[in-house]
Amino acid sequence: TIGDDDMDDMLTKLRKQKASWKAVDRKSAEGDRVTIDFVGSVKGEVFAGGEAKNYSVALGAGQMLPDFEKGLIGVKASDETTFKVKFPKEYHAEELAGKKADFKVTVHRVEAEALPELNDEFAESFGVTEGGLERFKIDVRENMEREADHKVKAALREQVMEALLESNPLEI
Repeated sequence: TIGDDDMDDMLTKLRKQKASWKAVDRKSAEGDRVTIDFVGSVKGEVFAGGEAKNYSVALGAGQMLPDFEKGLIGVKASDETTFKVKFPKEYHAEELAGKKADFKVTVHRVEAEALPELNDEFAESFGVTEGGLERFKIDVRENMEREADHKVKAALREQVMEALLESNPLEI
C-alpha cells in the first residue's frame, strides 16, 4: 500500500526534479552546489583530468571523491583554498590509485537548492492542466499504486517460476 509518507517522499523527489539554484552569501554546507576552478597535483605535477574551470559540484551527491567534497564544505564565494585528497587504492586511473593529491581551489559561487512550491503551477509543469494540485496528487498516488501492483505481480510471477523449476528440474 502507498501511505502518506510514500506520497511525501515522491512529491519531494518531483520537486527536486524542478528545483533551481539560488546564490547565497554564506559558507557552503552539504546539499549546496559550489562552482569552482581547481588544479590538482601529485608531488607538484598537475595530472591529467586534475584541472577544471567553472566546475559545479553538488555537495553530498557523491559526484567527487569524499575528501574532495569535504574540502568544499565551509567555503564562501571568492575563497581560495588548498586541501589534500587521497585517491582510493582501487581508483580507475592507475597512476593516481592510492596517492595523495593537493588541490588548489578558487570558489566562484555557493548556491542553495530552491524547491518549487506545491501548488497548481507546479502541477501544470507536469502536464496537469485541469484539477490543479489535488488532481496531480491523485494522479501521482494512482501511478505509485499501479507501479507497486506491477512489482508485486512480477515478484509473484518469479516466485512461481522458481517453484516450478525447483519441483520440475529440466536438463538442457
